[in-house]
Amino acid sequence: MSLERYLKTLNTAFRSHDGSTMARLLSASAADSSSSGVVAYLDEREIEKECPRRLKGALATVAAGVLRSWHASHEGRADDAHKHYIAALESFLDGIYVPEGIWVAPCLYGMVAGVRKLAKKADWGGPDGRKAAAPSYGEAEAEEEGSKSMVLTTHTIMRAFRLSINDRSNDPITSRKACALHLAIDMFKHYGDLKNLRMCNNIRGVLEQHWTVVEPMSSRADWVSYRYYVGVLKISEDKYKDAEVDLEAALRHCHNKARGNKRRILNKLVPLRLRLGLYPTLDLLVKYDLAHFHDFAVAIRTGDVRSFNELMTQWERVFISKGTYLLMEKCLMLVYRNLVKKIVVVTQTFKLPLRVVQFAFQRMEHERDVDEIECLLANLIFRNLVKGYLSHKAKFLVMASTTEKAFPKIRLVA
Repeated sequence: MSLERYLKTLNTAFRSHDGSTMARLLSASAADSSSSGVVAYLDEREIEKECPRRLKGALATVAAGVLRSWHASHEGRADDAHKHYIAALESFLDGIYVPEGIWVAPCLYGMVAGVRKLAKKADWGGPDGRKAAAPSYGEAEAEEEGSKSMVLTTHTIMRAFRLSINDRSNDPITSRKACALHLAIDMFKHYGDLKNLRMCNNIRGVLEQHWTVVEPMSSRADWVSYRYYVGVLKISEDKYKDAEVDLEAALRHCHNKARGNKRRILNKLVPLRLRLGLYPTLDLLVKYDLAHFHDFAVAIRTGDVRSFNELMTQWERVFISKGTYLLMEKCLMLVYRNLVKKIVVVTQTFKLPLRVVQFAFQRMEHERDVDEIECLLANLIFRNLVKGYLSHKAKFLVMASTTEKAFPKIRLVA
C-alpha cells in the first residue's frame, strides 16, 4: 500500500465513522495495519508534506505521529517509536476522541494497547518488553529504574480514562463513560506490568462512584475482565472471601466458548478456594487442564506435608509466572492443621504431647525440633486454625473437646 492510498483510506474511514478500520490503520505496528509497504519509503519530509495535504485537522497530526512511529520501529529506534506514538495518542484524545465521541472507541482501545506494547519494548527490551523485570514500587522509582516510557504511558492512559469517566453526558449511545471500564482494565494491566497493583485502588474508587451509570453501558467482556482484575487485586490484599465473590462472578458470566479466559480465571480461583479449604472436583480440573491442582488438594486434605512440599518445588516456576505462588504457599498452614487433625483421629485424644506431633512431622520428612514444633502450633492457634492452648512447661498441646470445636471450618476463620 502506497502512502497516498493509506492516507486516502484513513480519511474515508474517518468520514464514514468506521472506527474498526481506523483502529487497524492507526495500529502501533505497520504489519498489523496491512501497511508494511508504506514504511520502507517513508521519510520526515514526505510525512510533513503529505499528511496535512491529504488530511484535515487533528487526523493529520495523528496520522503523522503514527507514521513517524512506524518509521522509527523499522529502524530499530524503540524510544522514538514510543515517543511519536504517544504524541499521536495525545493528539487523538484532544482532537478526535473528545469532539467525535464513542464511535472512535475501537481506535482508542487499539492505540492504548499499542502504546503499552511500545512502552514495554522501549524500556525493557524484547518484542513485548519481556527480557527485563518490571520495577516493584511507585512511579518515581520506576522512572529511576529505566521505565520512563512506561510512566509516561501511565499518565496518557489515565488521561484517557478521566476524559471518559468525567463526561457529563449519561446517554448510553453518546457518552464517553461507555469507554471508562475498558480503559480501567487497561490501567489494571499496565499497573500489573509495573508491579504496582496498589495504584489500581484509585481507579476502582473512581469507577465505583459512577458504577450505576458505567455498568449498563459496558460490554459483557469488559464486565467479566473487570471482575477478574478486582478479584486479583483483592487476593493481593488478603481479602480472600471478597476475591472469591469477584472471581466466581467473572467465571459465571464468562462466555462458554472462551475456554482460555475461563482457565485464566480458574488459575486464580482454584488456589484461592484451596486456601479457603474448598476442594475442586477432578472433572473440572481435567476439563481445563488444571489436573495438577488435584494432587495439591489431596496433599492438603490428608495433611501430607512431604507431598505438598514436593509439589510446590515441581510447580514453583508455573505458580510464580501465574502470580499464585504466595497464595499456594499459604496453603502449607492448612496442611499442618490437617496433619494435627489426623494425629488426633489416630490417638483419640485432644491432649497431644509435642513429641508425638514432632514424630508425625519426622515421618513426613519434615525435621523440626520441639521448640520449632511449639512455634508452628502456636501459629496455628493464632490463626484460629486450631482451637486450644500450649503448655510450654509440660510440652503439651491441649485442644477443645470435640473435633468440630478443635478444628473449625477453614472458611469461617480464613
